[in-house]
Amino acid sequence: MARPPNSSASEKCQATISKQSDELLDSLARLGVYGRSKGEVAGRFIEQVLQTLIERPRLDVPPEKASTAALPPLQPRLGSHPRRRKRRGRA
Repeated sequence: MARPPNSSASEKCQATISKQSDELLDSLARLGVYGRSKGEVAGRFIEQVLQTLIERPRLDVPPEKASTAALPPLQPRLGSHPRRRKRRGRA
C-alpha cells in the first residue's frame, strides 16, 4: 500500500557521512522504527536535534523562525520498538 503524501512542506538536503554512520542508518531503516529508508531516518534525527537546539537556547534563531510547531515530533512508528542491547562491562 502506498504511503500518503507528506502533509508538511519539505526540502531536499544532501550530507556526507562516515561509512559507519551510513551502515547504522541502513540498519535502523531495516527495522522501520524511525523511517523506511536511510534518508527518512537521517531526516528524523536531524529534525529532532534542530528542535532540541531551538527548545534549549543553544541556537540563536530569530523568533519568526523558532516555531517548533513546524517540526514533527520524533517518535517511533506504532507497533515497533527497537531492541536494546545489553552493554558488557569493559575489561
